[in-house]
Amino acid sequence: MKQELLSYLKADTAIAALVGDRIHWVEAPQGQTMPYVVLTRASDIASHVYEGAIAIRELRLQVDCDALTDIQAQAVQDAIQARITGKRFEQGGVKFQGGFVLNALDYSEQNQSAGARIKRSMQEYKLFYN
Repeated sequence: MKQELLSYLKADTAIAALVGDRIHWVEAPQGQTMPYVVLTRASDIASHVYEGAIAIRELRLQVDCDALTDIQAQAVQDAIQARITGKRFEQGGVKFQGGFVLNALDYSEQNQSAGARIKRSMQEYKLFYN
């Protein structure tokens, strides 16, 4: 699922125009050019009925975008949201049944290596897949 979702996001021309291929799972390489995106799996839950587990899973995905300005970070989040929200798609044999924003947060933090403040936009999604 991780590689398939990564490939789906990187294939989008609007996202690629903003971050190129700088989308990573868990953490970005040190010194990564901004803006970039970090994906984190907050939870990945199997669905069950009385008879047992069913094929559909529920993923809570955190999407962080680090950028030099809050406008730039929000532009990346807007492109990702347009790519995921309400979409059904198949990538590499994994069927994504739709994704929806649950939460959004903006903040900044000091970048020790660059000596500047990083603007971060975070969105949390719920996606269903099998």
